[in-house]
Amino acid sequence: MNHFRNNSFSALVILAMKLLICCSSNAEEALSPELDTIEVEKLSILAPRSVERMVLPIRQVTFYRTAVDLRHQTLPPWEQGNELRISFTKAAEVDSVEERAEWRIVNMHAENFDLITDALKMDAVEVVVLNNRKAYGSYRSVDNGWVQKPLVYDVGYAIVSDARIPSKWFLTEPPGDMDEEARKVLVATFPKSFRKLKKPETKSEKETEFILSHGNDPWPELTIPGYTLYPAESQ
Repeated sequence: MNHFRNNSFSALVILAMKLLICCSSNAEEALSPELDTIEVEKLSILAPRSVERMVLPIRQVTFYRTAVDLRHQTLPPWEQGNELRISFTKAAEVDSVEERAEWRIVNMHAENFDLITDALKMDAVEVVVLNNRKAYGSYRSVDNGWVQKPLVYDVGYAIVSDARIPSKWFLTEPPGDMDEEARKVLVATFPKSFRKLKKPETKSEKETEFILSHGNDPWPELTIPGYTLYPAESQ
């Protein structure tokens, strides 16, 4: 019963967050993003073969994620989450070997990405891709009669750079298993795509409680003392 109540509470919180996000002026103001110039020379430590900005249709590419059950007990966006990767087969040229993109997103995790893109009703998302290397392999599938076919993997990093997404949904820095210097370069090169560190919480903020009040409204009203969806971000 407690498990059911927790799931119900989580579902209501997420529903309320979606409604708040969609109505937020921040979301409306960001619908015409301004693109920044990418200073490729600063990324030399990552040795990218190329750096490109592109818009990906969310429902036409595959997002792979790790499957750690984190059981979040607080409101989103969350500090911890599952790793997210983009995978799709690139458009083939005549007589060319099939090439598949395999890009690791380094500034968002799966839970925050799913929630904010769904709440903002985003059909596509802008990313910056650092194409690091090519790997060669092969595959079989029922579509080609289980015949072994060569395959090229475009391996790299992807940074969600879409200006419609407020920075509070991003990570503060790339994953810890990346080279430390490379992480610093990414944060310095793409400052708008990483969240600034929060100031230490006060005792009252840590003790904030969530209260659900149904009343006569068919949609439960969510009351969160001391919480604002888009707090002023320090410059």
